[in-house]
Amino acid sequence: MSKLDRFMAKPIIIELDGIELDIHPLEMKDLPLIMKISSKNEDRQAEGFRQLIEKTLKKAVPDATKEELDNFSMKYFTEISGAIMEANGLKPEDMGGKIASDSEEDTSS
Repeated sequence: MSKLDRFMAKPIIIELDGIELDIHPLEMKDLPLIMKISSKNEDRQAEGFRQLIEKTLKKAVPDATKEELDNFSMKYFTEISGAIMEANGLKPEDMGGKIASDSEEDTSS
């Protein structure tokens, strides 16, 4: 291995309802997906989040079926999203968190 080996991110382990999952960090090849999530277009952003969670779950559970991935409960969305950010050393605003507040209507008037 080269000197860069020490910079490679390592997966973290989370537990969802008693099941341990290895949450792997994103890779350089995932940059287009990160850009999609950071988009100001809400449809593009939502599709990016869906792809990110599906990719993360498939890597954590390689034998997961398409049906299982398609029907994964939104109940775990916050926990999975937080674990993905933690595995990558990111904060919500790094993955488009600021965009949600930018798109909200101003109700202070």
